[in-house]
Amino acid sequence: MTPKLLEVFLLEDTKNWKPVAGMKLYHVGSSKFSKFNDRPTWFTHDLDQVEGYKKNVNGECWVYTCKLKPVKIATEKDASPFAEKIFGEPVIYSMFDERIGEFDKEDIRNFVKAMEDAGYNGCQHTDYDSVNDQKDSVTLVLFHPNSSVNILDIEDCNK
Repeated sequence: MTPKLLEVFLLEDTKNWKPVAGMKLYHVGSSKFSKFNDRPTWFTHDLDQVEGYKKNVNGECWVYTCKLKPVKIATEKDASPFAEKIFGEPVIYSMFDERIGEFDKEDIRNFVKAMEDAGYNGCQHTDYDSVNDQKDSVTLVLFHPNSSVNILDIEDCNK
């Protein structure tokens, strides 16, 4: 993808929403807990995506409704130079997609540290659309969710 196309791609995908303090975010997971682990975690603001994620979970399913605290979130465009320096490519989608659940990897730790050193608490990134697999959806990765969100509700989807 050329830099010009990449810029258009990033701007198109992130123009629809901007995380702001107080907004509701949702996390769908396969285990119940009362607080998040202190590691990068995915969130969405889109209830349609939540419904799609619930259908895609194998085994137990829990939906965490959270309230975003005042934090600094990078857009994909903001985060791309960090990703390019560490991963050799500016596309956040590839970086997270190829390393799902592997946040203990050194390159992921280096990316998160670089972003935090620049003052960011998380970043937007393009992920698969859980409702329409022909599209992508912009989600949010919070580096330390316990200090970035308050859990408002936990829904048991297993009933």
